[in-house]
Amino acid sequence: MKIKMEVQGGQALVAKLQQTEKHIGETYMVQALAEAAEIPRQDIQERINLGPGRGGHLRDTIKVREIKKVSGGFSADIGATGPKAFIMQFIERGTRRMAAQAPMRKAIDATQHAVEQKFREVLSRLLGRG
Repeated sequence: MKIKMEVQGGQALVAKLQQTEKHIGETYMVQALAEAAEIPRQDIQERINLGPGRGGHLRDTIKVREIKKVSGGFSADIGATGPKAFIMQFIERGTRRMAAQAPMRKAIDATQHAVEQKFREVLSRLLGRG
C-alpha cells in the first residue's frame, strides 16, 4: 500500500532549478523530497495503534521506500517494508472485525502543509537562498 503526495507552488524555486544544470536540479529535488517525506513517515508511525504492546514491529518498518522521477515531477513511496508489510492494508482499510485506522491517509492529510514548507526550505537551502 502506498499513498501519493504532490507538492505544488514555489514557482521562484522551480525557475531557479530550471536555470541549474538538469542533473543538479534533479539531485536537489530528490534530496528535498527525501527530507520532506520524513514528516509523513514519522506521522504514520505515530498513528499505528494496535493496542498496548502491539504494533511496535510494524511501526519500525515504515520507511521512505523509493523516490523516483515520474511524469511531471518526483514521487516518494512511503510504506511498510518486510515480510509483514501486508498487514498495513488491514490497518489502513480495516477488516470485518476491526475498524479502519487509516494512518497513512490521515498522516498525508495532516502533514501536507508541513511537507510543502520543508520541501521549499530544503530547496532554498540547496540553492543558496536560505
